[in-house]
Amino acid sequence: MPELRWVVGGDPERPDVPELTLLVDADGPPGDRAVVRLGDVGHEGDDVLYVLATDAWTERTLDDGVVTVGVHAWEETLAGLDVAADELPASIEGARLLASASLPAEPEQLAAVNDEATLVIPYDGESPADESIRQVLAHEEWPLIISNGRPEAE
Repeated sequence: MPELRWVVGGDPERPDVPELTLLVDADGPPGDRAVVRLGDVGHEGDDVLYVLATDAWTERTLDDGVVTVGVHAWEETLAGLDVAADELPASIEGARLLASASLPAEPEQLAAVNDEATLVIPYDGESPADESIRQVLAHEEWPLIISNGRPEAE
């Protein structure tokens, strides 16, 4: 089950700013596993894997002080990762919702809701969520960075 947390130290350019971070279980439901598989199409850079918006994106909503993050991917992307898109709910035509989680946002955190990307940290039975966060902050493991906002139609 995906989990949303505020993590401090995930952005080296803003080390003291809480960053909205989605935790996904690599051994969890199909959507979580599909998010982890997005790393296979990620592009390496500065101890992270960047997922291009043409492959997948996140959408953030804020309602009554609760922020929700959803990860969406195009069916072509999922087919290339050998993920059965029909196991996942439809998002928009040609895309599927992989994972979604919500979390209350304090007033001082609301500015981060509009960040350009979402930090995604996979975890599993060998490295539970807290340990995976520690490994990412120590640059021992690489998170995914997924752009916020659906790409414009071409």
